[in-house]
Amino acid sequence: MSTLNEQLGIIKGKISSMSWSNNGYDYYELLTKLHLLLVKNELRKAYYDETTLISCKYFENHSDKEIDEIIIERVPNYKSSIDALNQLQKIGKDLGLHMYNIKQIPIEIKAKCNVPKKVSSEFSTSFSCGKQIIIFKDEKTELEIKKIATGKQKLGDVLEYPSCCIDWMIETKTKSLEDCYEFYVENFGYEDHDEMMEFLYRNFESDSIPHNEKRMIEIEKNHVIKTISAYPFVFHQACESCLKNIHSPTAILNKKYDNFARKISKEFHQEILNKSIRIKKHRENMITQIENED
Repeated sequence: MSTLNEQLGIIKGKISSMSWSNNGYDYYELLTKLHLLLVKNELRKAYYDETTLISCKYFENHSDKEIDEIIIERVPNYKSSIDALNQLQKIGKDLGLHMYNIKQIPIEIKAKCNVPKKVSSEFSTSFSCGKQIIIFKDEKTELEIKKIATGKQKLGDVLEYPSCCIDWMIETKTKSLEDCYEFYVENFGYEDHDEMMEFLYRNFESDSIPHNEKRMIEIEKNHVIKTISAYPFVFHQACESCLKNIHSPTAILNKKYDNFARKISKEFHQEILNKSIRIKKHRENMITQIENED
């Protein structure tokens, strides 16, 4: 059986789709290596990564190649994200892990929201254009993964995120949809349903929507940056409750992953900590710059 250090040596090349990884901030590259080895050693059920996605039912009949060509024209760094995910798949196979390419993951929206049921239902089951892969070891996990597309299983549950953090993510997405819908109706009316849905697909989490922009800044400051600071070994964004409680579900996961990183090597563990401080400062500077511009 290979040692953890030998397993780490198998992981080469750029394997994270995170745009930060494309700009010299390789914290997410290190975190991806850690979580691949967590899956390999059965300390995590699955790992997920994606390119920037465009949710739009009108691409449903396009081939993967056509979809890639369309998105490359619209999304910065999409090509490098695709290359990273292709390398991630190769490394996953080298580690003896299984891969599942999933085309449609329903956007989870609260059942009760300030958007007409027809709109929220159609929106949540929209077709996602882009590359989404789940890497896992236990073949039984594939049965759970297949249920994601039908809405019978939450992606967050398969990835073993804390339920409180999953609920917070769903709440956040619901508010984004509500604000986007309200903005469209106030500015363009109800007349053209297809045009409205296209607008929602494209601007759902866009900072071009006033309320969304404010929320995205708050999420960055109060969740993303604080999660990196408090829990640098987890991948998900921690909810407010987890950030306030040192015995929270996210804190417990972070401790588990922290201990595993130490077992790989002291150097690898310390490198993650060092790079987490660097990316935290970088993200703080970006927020300060945005707020000063406003």
